[in-house]
Amino acid sequence: MNNDSSHFGKEKVVIAIIDSGVSSDLNIKAKIKYSCNMSRNRSIEDGHGHGTALVGMLDEFCDNKVEFLIIKVLDDQCRCTSSTLLRALDIAIEMEPDIINLSLGTEDLSLRSQFEARWRTALSKDILLVTTTNEDNMSLPFMISGTIGVKANRALLNDRELYVDDHSVFHAIGSPHIIPWIKGKYVFINKNSFAPPYFIREFVNYKLNNYSSDNYSALVEFMKKCPLITKLNIKTLNAEMPNDLELYSNLLTIVRKIIPGFKEERSTFSQGLTMNGCLDILFSSEIILDHKIPFTHFNLHDFEYLSNLSNKIQKNV
Repeated sequence: MNNDSSHFGKEKVVIAIIDSGVSSDLNIKAKIKYSCNMSRNRSIEDGHGHGTALVGMLDEFCDNKVEFLIIKVLDDQCRCTSSTLLRALDIAIEMEPDIINLSLGTEDLSLRSQFEARWRTALSKDILLVTTTNEDNMSLPFMISGTIGVKANRALLNDRELYVDDHSVFHAIGSPHIIPWIKGKYVFINKNSFAPPYFIREFVNYKLNNYSSDNYSALVEFMKKCPLITKLNIKTLNAEMPNDLELYSNLLTIVRKIIPGFKEERSTFSQGLTMNGCLDILFSSEIILDHKIPFTHFNLHDFEYLSNLSNKIQKNV
């Protein structure tokens, strides 16, 4: 174990991430205040990619507002025992972070009372236990009332929107979105596992902007500001006018190398743009702009029209 302090201050929001560790290839701005591996191997090096994705998303989403506690439980096949998961929760709760991101769980429902005991302890320490679930919604600790459940909803196209349902479960963007992976790679994905960081980003901003010291009080007020999912109106994606004509022209040059004969007024995907092509556009844009682009801020719908992509890049550099 690596622990630089017996006290975890609250100057920044502290997030414990219980997952597969983090890749040493990932450039993290936030401080890792504590790390441990629940196996005999002390390294938190990620051999799968799942944990790297979560850490990378939260690092780019929350910028300099957070600090991390990294607890590795998942092996290279993204598996661990339920007993290991419960022990990891004990360690995380003992550290008293603001949030525990648990983008994994178990389908062994016989363990409900043990997970409930951990949730009650977390609650007594004002720790938000942020969870997600499988496609059947039958997993622990997601099923425990009081945990903050977050799911991906494919009807949501805007990555800054959060909705809540009548079970107090948050719904985040379900469009394929970009996440970092091991060996410096990026991939598109739209699984529930990667929905919690969207909630955490918005909650962290709300908590800090409102100078809230109490996490659960902030959560109650934050939830009131999230519209009900039943109020969701499906929006049609339309092409925007580009705000930066020079950037737009540079993007047009890039895309025409990928798709010869590209027609800028038409959808990129109708002309053969692939997910790998989307990533190539961002990598090439970084070179032209000489500026790092936060890839995790982009989802597949951002690439539908070139003018929309130009405006999104402009907002994020």
